[in-house]
Amino acid sequence: MGNTRKKKPDFKEGTINGVKSSSSRRLSKQERQQQEYYSLVKMLVSCICVLIMVFVLNWIITSSFTFNGIYYEEPKDNEVIEVIEDGETHERVNLHLNGKLTIKLTEGEKYVEPGFTATSDLKGDISDYVIVSGKVDTETVGTYQLKYTLSYRGISPTLTRLVKVEAKPIKEETTKKPETDKENTVDKDKESSSSKPSSGGSSNSTTKPSTKPSGGSNSNGGSNNGGSTNTKPEVKPQGNITLKLNGNATVYVVEGGSYKDAGAKATDNNGTNVSSKITVSGSVNTNVAGTYKITYSIKNYNGETLTVVRNVIVQAMGISLKLDNSAPTNKSVNILVNTNVDNFNRLMLPNGTKVPNKVYTYKVTTNGTYEFVVFNTAGNSRKATIIVKNIDKDKPKGKCYITQLSDATQIKIEASDYSGIDKYIYSGKEYNENTITLTRKLASGIQLNVGFYDKAGNYGTANCLVP
Repeated sequence: MGNTRKKKPDFKEGTINGVKSSSSRRLSKQERQQQEYYSLVKMLVSCICVLIMVFVLNWIITSSFTFNGIYYEEPKDNEVIEVIEDGETHERVNLHLNGKLTIKLTEGEKYVEPGFTATSDLKGDISDYVIVSGKVDTETVGTYQLKYTLSYRGISPTLTRLVKVEAKPIKEETTKKPETDKENTVDKDKESSSSKPSSGGSSNSTTKPSTKPSGGSNSNGGSNNGGSTNTKPEVKPQGNITLKLNGNATVYVVEGGSYKDAGAKATDNNGTNVSSKITVSGSVNTNVAGTYKITYSIKNYNGETLTVVRNVIVQAMGISLKLDNSAPTNKSVNILVNTNVDNFNRLMLPNGTKVPNKVYTYKVTTNGTYEFVVFNTAGNSRKATIIVKNIDKDKPKGKCYITQLSDATQIKIEASDYSGIDKYIYSGKEYNENTITLTRKLASGIQLNVGFYDKAGNYGTANCLVP
């Protein structure tokens, strides 16, 4: 037998090295791939869900603090927030009061304004648009209101501050016993002790005269009508008087406003109020700006005259308006504004615009009443109005009539206008009268054209037919 080769085993299809191929093994690999794919998909879905949740939560939170796309927080008691809508533009404005909304003062205590601010998220500081109304009189007990109004782009939010002026606590005046009473009592004690007999009863002892009146006493122990030892001697005022002003030594009043004098107080060194003896001189004319002096005087017990002086400063608050042209015109006119204001702050024009100008020229194109308001730094204001009625832009209207005379033609024009008729025009020639007489007779059936100007410079025409 020859070499016999070892016959390779016949491997059937579907075997690997004679080992039956496991289709389940390939399937597990696919399953792992699918599981990895599913895990990746789940991870992506989870991330998307988390992002959606974050977006929803953010929308819920921010929606509570936005208004028309503008950040909005809940206003505090001392502020007000408004949003102005203008098409697609939204402007958020804030009016804020500094300090407390309610301020308590004692009568005579000086009031210091804490101030305010107004802001816009588009323009920044707009405090110049705030108008303060009301005033505080700390010399008079009561509750005063100060109103702060933001007049801006058609809105006018207002905040109010209360200033309560309370009465001063009343001090109990203690009446001092005059020194003369004390001395009188001591003298009486001495007299009583000296009038007693000595213990030895010696007839040679000397006793002081009795303090009783010479009338003596009656048998019943009653006193005679000669007088009484209990009557106190009259106490005359002694010492110095103190004189001082009530309120401030310098008071500011706006021109055209009102002034109430706070007076003065005088007290002597015994605590007695002698203010009724004060004499006051001087007066205040609040219609004329200037410095006025009020003098308070009283005589001291030693004859010296005491005086204190209060300066009352009436601050100028004037505003004058006039036109640069008061004659009829078909053009615009200018209102010339001139202010005379101490501590000037701003000028508000008729269109609501506030400008920092003391002198201003305001252009108008239509007739009407125009109001200007001037403010000082204390928030006081003064208004002035002017009526514009000389602007005429309408053409004059009229008719004409023709009368044929024997050897002439007469044209009569009836025209009217708001500003009045100035002159008439026919065939290029000007006439001052409304009746034009031609020295010739015109042919019948001819149509004539006449013109006329009003006093503002407007031109009108009329046609008439020759009869």
